[in-house]
Amino acid sequence: MFDSFKDHGFLSVSEKADRETLNTIEDCYYIENNFDPKEYELQKLLSSQNGNPFLNLSDVIARRDRLDTQLTAVSKRVSKLVLENSSSYTAELQRVTVLTSALEGSIETCHTARRNLRRAQYQITTRNLGLIRNAMR
Repeated sequence: MFDSFKDHGFLSVSEKADRETLNTIEDCYYIENNFDPKEYELQKLLSSQNGNPFLNLSDVIARRDRLDTQLTAVSKRVSKLVLENSSSYTAELQRVTVLTSALEGSIETCHTARRNLRRAQYQITTRNLGLIRNAMR
């Protein structure tokens, strides 16, 4: 999943370590539907016990630490992506705001046009009825 990161020789040791950590995340964590990571990790720990019904505390702690390291690397990567794209987000938000204002103006114009159309229909109908009444006299 994270193999596409470009290494141009400019990555710090921390960034390289984070990238390596991201590459260790199993593909099943990227599945969005019906994946329960808690159940998955518990089953993984239980399957490594070779029939022993009790979990080895050191295995649980080691797995917890690995997951914590992965979570930290993912959090850093997400923060970095958000910061890198914040100008794009700002520009898009500004475009949406302008579009919203234009739509609000269009809606107001439409309401005004409908009001004027109803008034014109009423006036035309009233005049026509007046002409018919006068013609019938």
